[in-house]
Amino acid sequence: ETNEVQGFLFRKLKERYSDLRDNLTTFQKYLIESSKEMTPLKVWELQDLSFQAASQIMSTPVYDAIKLMKDISQNFPIKARSLTRIAVNQLMRDEIQENQKGLHERFEIQPGDACLFINGLRVDLNAYDPFSLLDMLKLEGKMMNGLRNLGIIKEDVSNFLKLNSHVLDHTYALDIRHSSIVWINDLENDDLYVTWPASCQELLK
Repeated sequence: ETNEVQGFLFRKLKERYSDLRDNLTTFQKYLIESSKEMTPLKVWELQDLSFQAASQIMSTPVYDAIKLMKDISQNFPIKARSLTRIAVNQLMRDEIQENQKGLHERFEIQPGDACLFINGLRVDLNAYDPFSLLDMLKLEGKMMNGLRNLGIIKEDVSNFLKLNSHVLDHTYALDIRHSSIVWINDLENDDLYVTWPASCQELLK
């Protein structure tokens, strides 16, 4: 039974007014049927719709959150009208926007994009099938077991996975052209190596 319909908590209403249970049930069915009318939304009503959906899911008890998320995603056109009446928590909005900004800067993921990561590794959804994903999970599991055998505990692994490993193309860990760099063996300028060939391929022979 649907508990909340267009702002009415029918479960509580039926508990408080048990003598009106039949009338409340009739009214509940009417609201459910009327909410199925997919009335076009105004442009300004669409601006915060994703935040409002997230806000409703986050305010739901943890065991019901997945069920609600599934219901909203599968019946979004029907649910959209009721979502527009939900107030959005500003802290949650700021956190979502910060996450979106970070994902865009690190992985060029736009809001609304669908991506899959396993232990920080981005999975190409177009190239992988369930069997390939299973093989990948097994490989990652072996790696985690190897780290555990080395004495690295679960908390340390979690911290490693949170490290920002994304390196921008225009940044350098060390600029070897700087005058403060001193070479112990300067193959280009030391007299000791003046007779050495200049070609790396020759050195490898």
